[in-house]
Amino acid sequence: MKLLIFSALLVFGGTACLADDLGIQGAVQVGSNYIDFGQPLTGGPYTPAPGTGIFQVTSVGAGSIFATGGVTTGELGNITSLNGSPYPFVFMAFTGAGGSGDSLNATSIPNGTVGPFHLKNTSQGAEALFEVLGYIGSNTAQTFTAEFAIGFSGLTVDQLFSHLPVDGHFCANVDASGTPSACDPFPTSSSVPEPSYTAVVFAGLLAAVVACRLRKGGNRPSVKSAQA
Repeated sequence: MKLLIFSALLVFGGTACLADDLGIQGAVQVGSNYIDFGQPLTGGPYTPAPGTGIFQVTSVGAGSIFATGGVTTGELGNITSLNGSPYPFVFMAFTGAGGSGDSLNATSIPNGTVGPFHLKNTSQGAEALFEVLGYIGSNTAQTFTAEFAIGFSGLTVDQLFSHLPVDGHFCANVDASGTPSACDPFPTSSSVPEPSYTAVVFAGLLAAVVACRLRKGGNRPSVKSAQA
């Protein structure tokens, strides 16, 4: 039963919670004291801060500030590499026709367990999670939280430290009100479940939806309260 539910979640990917205001993806390189962004499809070149890489929009929440501003799925934008630049600074800016006034300005990056990161091992490789907090456009009262996940295929957390700098793929979910859901930076399975298991699979998806709603309505984790 557990295996079937897990398979159902893989089919729909780690971004099954569709209520986030914005979803993005791209390429990234992590060094001992920097996070440099590159191109969504080709990877490098990775641009050192205060330069920018490119992100691609993967989802836009209906009725969100980004949807209202005209941001669309597939649109591109610039994302500023990180190495301790003074706050606030323009972290993300859309380059398409939509969202020209909806730049995301960073005001802090909370501390994790290793620098800004929370690290974990997965079946596909090491994963590094971090958050960026800030405000949208010129309205400092319109805050956002961006939840990033970087995947390093084929490496364990222990191996990361001996392979720096290391290239990876990132995804991120952004919410203008509340806590964004987690995303999955690794490729997901495209296999189709057997028809006889349909009821069990739908039960697993329903459980995932309930969990997503509970998570988005809950309090922020206290472990990430420290500021960088």
